[in-house]
Amino acid sequence: MHSPALSRRRLFPVLAAGSITIASSALSEVPVAGPPVTFGLIADPHVGLAKNAQDRLGMFLDRMSTASPDSLIQLGDFAFPEPRHQRLVDSFNEITKHPIHVIGNHDLDFGHTPDACVESWGIPGRFYRHDVGPLCVLVLDGNDKGSPTHDQHGGYPSYVGPEQLEWLDQSLADADRPVVVCSHQPLAGRAAVDNADAVRKILEAHRRKVVLCLNGHTHIDQLLEISGIPYLHVNSASYHWVGGPRKWVSYADPLFATLVVDPFKRLVTIQGRSSHWVGDPPAEAEQDSSNAIVPQIRSRSIIAG
Repeated sequence: MHSPALSRRRLFPVLAAGSITIASSALSEVPVAGPPVTFGLIADPHVGLAKNAQDRLGMFLDRMSTASPDSLIQLGDFAFPEPRHQRLVDSFNEITKHPIHVIGNHDLDFGHTPDACVESWGIPGRFYRHDVGPLCVLVLDGNDKGSPTHDQHGGYPSYVGPEQLEWLDQSLADADRPVVVCSHQPLAGRAAVDNADAVRKILEAHRRKVVLCLNGHTHIDQLLEISGIPYLHVNSASYHWVGGPRKWVSYADPLFATLVVDPFKRLVTIQGRSSHWVGDPPAEAEQDSSNAIVPQIRSRSIIAG
């Protein structure tokens, strides 16, 4: 169940009208010193699968090379760990000293392995900690096998196994600074990992350290708050999946965002991008009462309570 704090939304004046503000306790509870940290965010470009995905990722990289953020985060379904895509990976890694990669389910298509992603992308492992200034970023891999409920839905594995759960709990306990948690599959809301309750139980035990949880995968734009922790579904750079003969509906422009965490002001801001559908919008968009199926990443703010 969502926290009642969501019903107490108020606009924050530095952002455009319509931005959403929710409370997060982490920046007010964990002693921290340091300047604002800026992240460039992209999710689900699907290079190798989606039309124009390489161009979309290229535009993101061009913008980020000019903006010079402290860190870049890609939230999965990025580019296959193959020689033909290595140039894009290298460009991503060269823009900042803090490139952060999350393994998506489609990154493992066609027999690719987590180890191949680790080697191609130059990351410490399939799940890991990466500190960026006064912040700790914890990256999870939601592609574990072994879910007791997997047979009920089939498809790709969507599970955070026991080894990772133990690591997450210990990493949060050890964290000496506010934490941002990244995963491809959501930890809350639509299409959450099979054991989302178990993951959130650990997060909530350390809620005073958790600034924000970020995910891709769902190709929607939505911000949830559960037990004082914000969960942001970052929209795909490329399209919304509809299935059937049409398969997907593309966005006219690539979607990506900038995330700024300001410990001193106790403020998190997301500056997004808007586009429009190529052709008719998905029928389900009109039936979506949460207004999450949209060709945009909204600009939002999160103020520490």
